[in-house]
Amino acid sequence: MAWDPGAAFDWGGGKLLRVVSSKVLGTLDVANGNPVAKIALDSNSDVFTASPDGRLVALGDERGFCGRRTDDGSLVFRRDIGRVRSIAFRGDGARLIVGMDGLEARVCDPATGATLLVLAGHGAGVSDARFSPDQQSIATASGDGTVRLWEAQLGIPLKTWHGHVGPVRRLLFTPDGRRLVTGGDDGTVRVWNSTDDWDPFLLKHPHSVYGIAFSPTARASRADASSPKAPRSLCGMWRPGPRLRRGSTRR
Repeated sequence: MAWDPGAAFDWGGGKLLRVVSSKVLGTLDVANGNPVAKIALDSNSDVFTASPDGRLVALGDERGFCGRRTDDGSLVFRRDIGRVRSIAFRGDGARLIVGMDGLEARVCDPATGATLLVLAGHGAGVSDARFSPDQQSIATASGDGTVRLWEAQLGIPLKTWHGHVGPVRRLLFTPDGRRLVTGGDDGTVRVWNSTDDWDPFLLKHPHSVYGIAFSPTARASRADASSPKAPRSLCGMWRPGPRLRRGSTRR
């Protein structure tokens, strides 16, 4: 998750992680709203994610990434491997997937930050990377305009999707893992079938797409678009199905 100070958040294990500033991450107890800890960061972090059990937060920045405990903010590990563009836990919390400027993504151990697998092949930096819900594959999005699917254990390339014109900024699997939703600088949201070569749905925004999310029931998906020329972002919502219904609201 990339953040906007004072607004971005993530959660896990009954804790809500909220950005206070680029140097401070606050932890709140979801049950009562009481603060648990303020985590002072040693550099300006660009992205962060909470472990499923809420005990660890992983943060990426211009130097690399680190892991910190959410109860007291103590440092668990630090790895200086170059600028990190995205970071996400596997569903069981046993692995991290890290997208990097250096044309690759890395599967890492969340206990030590050690690299376990390198996914190389993109022609530009990896802007987003995610494990599939069944943990058997990994999807990566890149500034080279492509989306790639990899086998998660050995890093074998499975397929490459072309279609976006310009960098692909965000991607997200549907909860059932059958589809992959991507958004990019071309102002489109594309819904791909992750299991075959089915042609994608093409959904259009007037500006670059920087965020994608599904509702908890998976009955609707959301994409956020913004532009330096448009101080307000545009939020589009769709209902998955044979015919996608669309609604939008400015905020």
